[in-house]
Amino acid sequence: MFMFFGNKYIGLDVADSSIEVAMLKKSFGQTKVASLGRQELKSGIVSNGRILDKEKLSVAVKKAFSSAVPKPISGSEVYFGLPERQTFLHHIHLLQHDKKDRSELILKDLQENVPIDKNNLIFSARILKETNEETEILVAASSKVVVKEWSDFLQSIGLRVKNFDVEILASYRDLFEERPKDPVAVVDFGAATVYVGIFDNLGLRQEFEIARAGDHITKQISESLEIDLYKAEVEKIKNGLKGRNKDVVEIVEKELKMIVGGLKDGFAEYQENSHKKISQVVLVGGSSFIIGIESFFLKELNIPTQIGRSKTKDNSPSIFFVEAIGLAMRGAQEKWEATDPNILNY
Repeated sequence: MFMFFGNKYIGLDVADSSIEVAMLKKSFGQTKVASLGRQELKSGIVSNGRILDKEKLSVAVKKAFSSAVPKPISGSEVYFGLPERQTFLHHIHLLQHDKKDRSELILKDLQENVPIDKNNLIFSARILKETNEETEILVAASSKVVVKEWSDFLQSIGLRVKNFDVEILASYRDLFEERPKDPVAVVDFGAATVYVGIFDNLGLRQEFEIARAGDHITKQISESLEIDLYKAEVEKIKNGLKGRNKDVVEIVEKELKMIVGGLKDGFAEYQENSHKKISQVVLVGGSSFIIGIESFFLKELNIPTQIGRSKTKDNSPSIFFVEAIGLAMRGAQEKWEATDPNILNY
């Protein structure tokens, strides 16, 4: 039985293949998960973070709210995760400068490094570190067209976006209570890419993508075993690295070794820049369910590795909800405002 007094916060995460929604409630200083909802999306509704079929997406979002467990989720204000493919995170290092010129310097840097026209650019910045010699700034940027598209769609179904957030930052919030003393890497297995965020005591310090992920592994299994993609996905998760089907094990191991190679390169770059070693690897995303993946990464990277687990509930929710819960935490826990940029609705 859930009995809460106080505010509620709703996090909504829409990917190309699924919708997750989480409602948190805060009472007497404690934030707890009140309800969780999820719906899978068929191909052709959302692609690369853009809406293709508003009518079907509307039905799916409403169903995710109404079928949430243990009770339907209601509310009109949401903290929304901008799709990863439509969000750009960028670190800027400014040497000594006049603070009144900072915004102009940030914009100039973004125009040179982010593939969005300046007239279509919307961004938010947070200062991570400031000394007499240098200022380090984390910027989240997206397209005004994309932001408006999602804002208008959600408004059409009775939802108002409180702010547009970044998925990797949201994931971190539900995995850890505080900023880590020693650097940790959150490795998010998406469908098309593996997205990696390295966090330390100042926040997100480095991020990079590896251009092969869950769907690629599934496709390799499908072609090798001459089975459809659905069956191949089942084989990938069920057999993983420890199953009886040696063909599947070999394919998964080969693909994961290529991903590990990308991780090693990214970690080496971080270590060279920061003179710090990664202390822990946390795996999230659909392919983190592959049997044996923790021990495989530990062996290959020689870094303690674990599957991400939500910190917000004794009976931890499925890893599928980490991002949605983290999105809602943006409203429930003010401490994240200092280090995590967010793009306000307009």
